Amino acid sequence: MQVSTDVPLAPLTTLGLGGPAAPASGGPILYWHVDDVFAVMERLLALGGELHQGLTDRGGRFVTASVTDPFGNVLAIMHNPHYLEILNSRSGP
Repeated sequence: MQVSTDVPLAPLTTLGLGGPAAPASGGPILYWHVDDVFAVMERLLALGGELHQGLTDRGGRFVTASVTDPFGNVLAIMHNPHYLEILNSRSGP
């Protein structure tokens, strides 16, 4: 197993461990894998989402972005080739 060091790790306090809690975002943040982060982000913004975090290159063609909905929930999207490799390796005949 290889662990990438290209992605900076969040401090423990942002995970709610070892210090004061991070500001509430309306709940947990779940990342949805999409084929085209840029196109999906444009669509989410056109539908009324507000920018939470712009397109962020995490290294190795791993890209994330997120918006907030009118209720303050964060909708996060990602494209990660490594995720696709794992997913495809588990797809049987």
